[in-house]
Amino acid sequence: MSIQRKNRNRGKAHERRIAKLTNGTRRGVLGGEDIMHDHFSIECKSRASFVATGWMEQCIKNNKRGKIPIVTVHVTGKRVENDLVVIRMGDFINLTAERLAGQTEEPNATTSKTKTVNLLDLPFEGSSVDNTGDQQN
Repeated sequence: MSIQRKNRNRGKAHERRIAKLTNGTRRGVLGGEDIMHDHFSIECKSRASFVATGWMEQCIKNNKRGKIPIVTVHVTGKRVENDLVVIRMGDFINLTAERLAGQTEEPNATTSKTKTVNLLDLPFEGSSVDNTGDQQN
């Protein structure tokens, strides 16, 4: 079997696993998003190695209080709201269990006690950050 065929098969197997974990539908060769879901647009990648793995290991090692480890990646010159967030799949599933289970109703805005906060409006301790994510000293 050729390397290209092995890579395609590995990618397809990964898509099937993620579709099952997220209660989504694998789209296969139909194009567009890899996994169709009511609440998420899921693109699947399967790599032999990935630089963010080391970043996550560092985050876990530095996590002394048992919190959920999250790695953020900012590209200089880009807006901070477009930063990437890397989280372990198990933590993602636990955090989004209701949506992954297929809950399609959004909370009623008139009865919800949760206030939406734009994180970009919050000051960062020790410095101010403009909406590109670059520090202003």
